[in-house]
Amino acid sequence: MEAGFSIDFPYFSAPIFFGYEEYSAVKHNNFLKLGRWSPDGLCFLTSSDDNILRLFELPQSFSGEQPVEMRSVLVMNEAETIYDFCWYPGMSSTDSATCKFVASNRDHPVHLWDAFTGKIIGSYVGRNEMDEVIAAISTSFNLRGDKLYCGYNNSIKVFDTEIGGNTGINLAARGRDKKKQRGMMSTISFANNSHLFAVGCYSNRVILYSEQAPNEIAMDFDTSSSGNGVTQYLFAGSRRSHEILGWDLRYTESPLYRLPRKVTTSQRYTFDIVCDTERCLLITPSEGEILVYDLTHDGSLLTSNPSGSINGCAYHPHSPYLATTHGERRDPQVIAVIDSDDDSLEVAATWSIIALSVVVMTLTENVPLDGAYPPVPITDIHLNGCSKQEY
Repeated sequence: MEAGFSIDFPYFSAPIFFGYEEYSAVKHNNFLKLGRWSPDGLCFLTSSDDNILRLFELPQSFSGEQPVEMRSVLVMNEAETIYDFCWYPGMSSTDSATCKFVASNRDHPVHLWDAFTGKIIGSYVGRNEMDEVIAAISTSFNLRGDKLYCGYNNSIKVFDTEIGGNTGINLAARGRDKKKQRGMMSTISFANNSHLFAVGCYSNRVILYSEQAPNEIAMDFDTSSSGNGVTQYLFAGSRRSHEILGWDLRYTESPLYRLPRKVTTSQRYTFDIVCDTERCLLITPSEGEILVYDLTHDGSLLTSNPSGSINGCAYHPHSPYLATTHGERRDPQVIAVIDSDDDSLEVAATWSIIALSVVVMTLTENVPLDGAYPPVPITDIHLNGCSKQEY
């Protein structure tokens, strides 16, 4: 995305918005999994391990003296574990017909949600060879929003957005070696200004496709040196991998960038990329901090910020705000083993509850604190079609 401001000197402010109360009443082992801004920048959507989607509205003004508490305006329950969600690309809060998003969850079809009413208004059903309903692991609309691409185990299905139902078409793409992409299709993302899209999977491959010829593999990237389970394309971070790899599409033999980070769990870590007319920054969570890398030159580390247990970050599409999601799964701690009268053992345990929160801060020094959003001229600058999603 393009930044409508200078990013010559990035730094982190104190939080200006935060959402904590929403998660404080949740018991035991809940943690935030994913957070994404709406395309118009007015809403922030999260998923958590309690199978709930929470929609927050960004406050329209703030004094700058104290951080403002955000409270969800919609709470939507899915039946099972939420794998992924994505906004309709043409979403605008001024047009209720565009205010929608899809979410996938275990053993269920992909649901189309109305972001105004919080109700399911459609579904996209994936089935296997035995006609059983299967869950999509990843979802992404194309740029026009007329097609929905869903990643499954060993397959990719394409749905007509307006029709839905059981109408998905399987892509049968094969490379020059006549082999199909196989494995769990864990992320799908489209380039910002072209027909190209990429799919990452658990078999350590990132495949680049074209909508104009979806049954042909355009490029194939091997990320086996980065870890297990590909999560992004062009800039790719694998599960439990301590580096993010970046490729120049003209020279795909080896990565152009190797950006260090610390990842100690298997949960999803999401990073983001922001560009102005002169520079591009990659912002990524690392163990206990946020790292900012300069991609314009040599990928040097510009700055870092201690942030506790952070697992994801998302840059605002039109203003210099960085949203971060916090929290992680914790195992219960055994505090006593009790020998009961019937010769059985009882284990007394306590749960280590870590604070779950959504925090919004600024990443530029030119931010007015008088309640006004900075003016932003919006054009479409992208960095080789980088993704913002990870699994």
